[in-house]
Amino acid sequence: YYTVKNQYALPEQDPQIEGNPELAIRSLKDIFTASLMTDLAHAAANSHQEIPLSLWANQKGQTRFRQFEPIRFHVRCGDNGYLYLFDLMEASNQMYLIYPNQWSLVRDGAKGNFIRGNREVRIPPLSVKGKPISFEFTADQKGEENIIAMVSKTPWKEMDAIIGESNEPAKLMTEAQKLQILNLLYEKQSQNHAEYNQAGGNDWAGTSLKIEID
Repeated sequence: YYTVKNQYALPEQDPQIEGNPELAIRSLKDIFTASLMTDLAHAAANSHQEIPLSLWANQKGQTRFRQFEPIRFHVRCGDNGYLYLFDLMEASNQMYLIYPNQWSLVRDGAKGNFIRGNREVRIPPLSVKGKPISFEFTADQKGEENIIAMVSKTPWKEMDAIIGESNEPAKLMTEAQKLQILNLLYEKQSQNHAEYNQAGGNDWAGTSLKIEID
């Protein structure tokens, strides 16, 4: 090493590994035994100062719910963007797309998941175009759920291609779709690093909320 370094005047190097910053604070045991649901929640986390994003259920700070209790999700973003909201159920290993949905499509058509900055989005909404909505989400399954919200400042064509249109309150994702979504999220995370940063590479924010049904 000494001979080659001096012969070619190689600079000093500091080897390092780039990756998902959320994984850096987790133990190796946790990483290698984590479920796909947990990985999705970690991969979706991306705090962005220019796109402040908050997510809560029913009321801020509430994380425990009784079985069959009605639940309404709330999202507020500090900038315009395109919202995606998923419900990840640990007990059944199922993943549901809950935004965009049938009401957002009625409201905005082709821009069904476009939201305005600093405006609270309620899911399900209280009304759409003046017509009241009587539908309610209920906490049917006991156990933990991860709710993840992501807002992209520009249309996320790759994600749209995976989830397709949703003309129902909640759309069940297939196993293949879950893996594709996870891969997309890790690609987004890797683009956050300066070495890989491309135009629009870090134009999104993501957060998750863990709730428990008992």
